[in-house]
Amino acid sequence: MSCLSQHRVMLGLAVLILVGLFTLSPVLYVLVESFDIASVGQSFKFGLAGWNEILGNTKTWDSVVYSFVLALRVPVAVIIAFAISWLLIRVDLPGRRLIEMTLWFGFFLPSVPMTMGWILLLDEHYGLVNAFLSSLPFIHGPVFTIHSVAGIMWVHLSLTTVPIMVILLTPALRQLDSAYEEAAQVSGAGTLTMLWRVTIPLLTPAIMTAFLASFIRSLETFEVEQLLGVPANIFVYATRMFDLINWSPPLFPQAMALASLFLVILLLMALLYQAYLRQVGSRPTLTGKGVRFEPKPRSRWVWIAALLVMSYVAVSILLPLCVLILGSFTKLFGFFFLKDAWTAVHWTSVLGDDRFLHSAGTSIVLSLAVGGFGTFIFSLLAWLLVRADIWGRGMIGVLVWLPWAIPGLVLGIAFLSLLLNTPLISGLYGTIVPLVVALIVKELPIGVQLL
Repeated sequence: MSCLSQHRVMLGLAVLILVGLFTLSPVLYVLVESFDIASVGQSFKFGLAGWNEILGNTKTWDSVVYSFVLALRVPVAVIIAFAISWLLIRVDLPGRRLIEMTLWFGFFLPSVPMTMGWILLLDEHYGLVNAFLSSLPFIHGPVFTIHSVAGIMWVHLSLTTVPIMVILLTPALRQLDSAYEEAAQVSGAGTLTMLWRVTIPLLTPAIMTAFLASFIRSLETFEVEQLLGVPANIFVYATRMFDLINWSPPLFPQAMALASLFLVILLLMALLYQAYLRQVGSRPTLTGKGVRFEPKPRSRWVWIAALLVMSYVAVSILLPLCVLILGSFTKLFGFFFLKDAWTAVHWTSVLGDDRFLHSAGTSIVLSLAVGGFGTFIFSLLAWLLVRADIWGRGMIGVLVWLPWAIPGLVLGIAFLSLLLNTPLISGLYGTIVPLVVALIVKELPIGVQLL
């Protein structure tokens, strides 16, 4: 073996071990805990009670079915996100910078308070939209039900799935030379034919990445399903796991067995995706020094498209945010039409609370640390995976995707247990360091993929 080959192998092995230490260790913890290991004398006994309970419980299979049904929003989001991305990059769309900035803003908004905004709008009992529609003479009863499969899908589409797909697809479109699309149109192809025969095939790797990322995120989401699904007896994989962990005493073997079941599914998806990337990796580069990104000139249809996109962004992101802010100024949250309904006492109470100020400071320090260290780590890994000729890039790529195979709840439990049971690092318990590490690991897939 040449000296250069040895360096490739050693560097690849070092990266593989370091990444695996933070992404594979919680996975192994989940797998081991699912077998309910007990110490018997000087040996260990493996139990299958957790697996038997999970596989034989109808609630488990109901939660699996609901998880995959709710994941059907991803193909819909691909179509919406691709249309928005193409309009933002390939068309001189009025207000496109504002639209793109608003989608990024929507991606950064926390899901729990935004879901509360949608509850204020679409709750079947007191939602503003339902209250307004019920006042019409030809409508009786609520029109929309936020506590439903359709309600959960809509909240995810508006707050997370479409924004993250636009964020992933717009850089790929910016790097695609518009000359290919122009050549197709000169040859007589219409816009839809050009998109189907030229643009989409060239962007298939990016579309597959966005699809896989969103599909995995849709399977492990928790907050929205907990707020909207549990009151309607809709349990998904993550909320079912939370239910098991919250049991008294906690049913850890059953929860970890359920997590392991999904780990296998998502690991197979990651392996298939890596195989697909290797297959398309030999395609020639479609950009160079002469790349052109000239947007199409404005026409009547462009103004109509801009109006549609702006309306979607306003309804999906800005409307629930505005209602949420207004709700915070009501004496009784969400009741806007009471006599003397408005007050600022909630804001003065929070802003004058020392615990809030302390937690806000901690959040700022945490976010700066995760943003700074995370960006450095994500950039380094992205460069190694794309530009460096190292051994084991495919395996490293799979390990990078692993954190999305574990819900944040289970990942937190895994890191907490590993921290408390590892002598050299147990002293870090009670500091901000474990939070920084856990959040960087959790966002590793999206951070590396964006870069």
